Amino acid sequence: MKRGRQWKRSMLLSLMMLGASAAAAQADTNVAIGKSVTASKAGSSVPASNAVDGNAATRWSSGSATEAWIRVDLAGIYNLSQVVLKWEAGYSKSYQIELSNDDINWVSVYSDPSGNGGDDTINLTGNTFGSARYVRMKSTSAYNSGWGVSLWEFEIYGAPDNAPFVTVDPGLTLVRLPINSITPDATVTDIDSTSFTYSWTQVSGPATASFGGTNTLQDPTITFPAVRGWYVFQIIARDDSGHYSKPVQVTVRLLDPAFDDKLLAHWTFNEGSGSIAHDIAGFDDKGLLGHHNEVGGALHHDPNWVTGWIPGDSNNYALDFTDLGYVEVTPDPVSTDDPNIANLDYGLTVACWVNARDWDGNRRIIQYGLGTSDEQNIFRLLYENGSLKFVPDRNASGYTSRQVSTSVFTAGEWHHVAGTYDGKTVSLYVDGVLATSAEYASYQALTAYVGQTVSIGCKNKDVPERYAGDYMNGQLDDVRLYNFALSHDAVVDLVKLGQNAAPVINNISLTDIGPGNVIMLTGPTTVSVDADIYDANDDVISYNWTQISPETPLVAFSDVNVEDPQITFAEVGVYKFRLTITDGTFGLADTIYKEITVTVNQADCARVLSDGLGLIGDLNADCYVDLLDFAMLASDWLKCNDPADTNCSNPYEL
Repeated sequence: MKRGRQWKRSMLLSLMMLGASAAAAQADTNVAIGKSVTASKAGSSVPASNAVDGNAATRWSSGSATEAWIRVDLAGIYNLSQVVLKWEAGYSKSYQIELSNDDINWVSVYSDPSGNGGDDTINLTGNTFGSARYVRMKSTSAYNSGWGVSLWEFEIYGAPDNAPFVTVDPGLTLVRLPINSITPDATVTDIDSTSFTYSWTQVSGPATASFGGTNTLQDPTITFPAVRGWYVFQIIARDDSGHYSKPVQVTVRLLDPAFDDKLLAHWTFNEGSGSIAHDIAGFDDKGLLGHHNEVGGALHHDPNWVTGWIPGDSNNYALDFTDLGYVEVTPDPVSTDDPNIANLDYGLTVACWVNARDWDGNRRIIQYGLGTSDEQNIFRLLYENGSLKFVPDRNASGYTSRQVSTSVFTAGEWHHVAGTYDGKTVSLYVDGVLATSAEYASYQALTAYVGQTVSIGCKNKDVPERYAGDYMNGQLDDVRLYNFALSHDAVVDLVKLGQNAAPVINNISLTDIGPGNVIMLTGPTTVSVDADIYDANDDVISYNWTQISPETPLVAFSDVNVEDPQITFAEVGVYKFRLTITDGTFGLADTIYKEITVTVNQADCARVLSDGLGLIGDLNADCYVDLLDFAMLASDWLKCNDPADTNCSNPYEL
């Protein structure tokens, strides 16, 4: 009986607590009404705004998209108590409630893997994220795959957070010695204050950093000792009402290039025989030659040793991948060496010489990861879907897809390729020239997996070539892997190690010509061409300019065999010109070229007026301000359009 009374008393207390929580939630208002809202998808006449208009008769729908999200910006920081989802018949079968304060980084605070529609009330009091500005419902599957998902109302209950809210950008920074200081950028928002005091402190680190007396500033200067490692700092803001913000932390990784920047692996492929490609970088990440085994199928072969592209070595070989062959490298997952391949994080360079036999399908050059799932790929350098690509990204859920691509070079030629990544910027170089680059807002680390392999010349040794491209078809030489992003100059130094590199036409432009290479013809018109040519070996370049279209030559070149000629136009039309170059040693006559299109229009009064360039005093629109314009102006001096004056014309009567 005593245990029963205790159970009843416990149940009563629990019900009282739930009642108090419900009462508190009830006291909050629906702060989503009328707020800014966006959705990944919206059907016709059912926009996202319908879900926050307070009208239970209007709805948002994702159309036919079964994976969709809807996000509300509360325009301030709120202590949230509840989210109420009022589903229409097209409800979500699996969804999450996510919170954010920057609309970039999201944290899931509720998940329902088996939704059943109706009205869902979700308690957010004491959630793991805390107060928030942005609230998102993210659906991953719908009850009816043909309907998508639909909400009558997306209600969010809460009360404004009176404490100041602090963000620091960036939350993670990488600093490389000899640079030894940073200035964090803190932002403070508050609904009831405009005056704040600040306190910065160091939370952790291998040594003590100095604020130099600036730790009470919003944006202090932090100076580091020459001790590499991870440092963590935090800021707390206090408003003039005595409210304190939650501590916000900033992480800094101080790198010492002398220790941290390493050539992790260097496979020269100079063995010339055998089934092992040795790593001469010092970490002994040897590669094992092999080929895919098809059960009951054709017999395939390991890569072959052939003449290489890097001179100066008595054993100058490369590997020729012809028949589902590969080189497999298994990094040591428990190596105490710091760094090693298994410890890749915020830095990477992949570099090698490539001589492709063809670019059919997709061709793999080097890949770290099993390749059986995008989430298991640490990085990839490959030819895919018509482009040369570098992807330092595992494409996992919650990760930004980071990659760059560029046009591929002609098959049958040796070219140097290098992909670099410093945690924020992805770059791809071809023959020492920066072909493409993309910079992202925040740092994102590479994420390795225990047991993954580095595959050279294939996607994965166990993948049959169902589609052309799981394996390389051609030659590779001097494959290198670094744990940091090489500089442009360092990439060029690698290119110069080869027998020769192809010259590259970076760009062709016309001097002092407007956007789109449009010229207004006013009689014979001469323009100057500016071609940007690069050759890593500083070879002597030969130039040849030709007119591709129209077929009938309508222009005159000052000289067709110089880098920057002048071109004289005498007729209107659309012209295409080609610059072909050769360095005399690479052996690529007529294969390295770039084209430019020039549009030549007739300059006349009608075009001047249509382009809005007429003179202010040109009353008769003949592109002249003359006596006739003054006469027209003078005649208007005696005119009036006052309908109340009988001596004037009535402007309302025809």
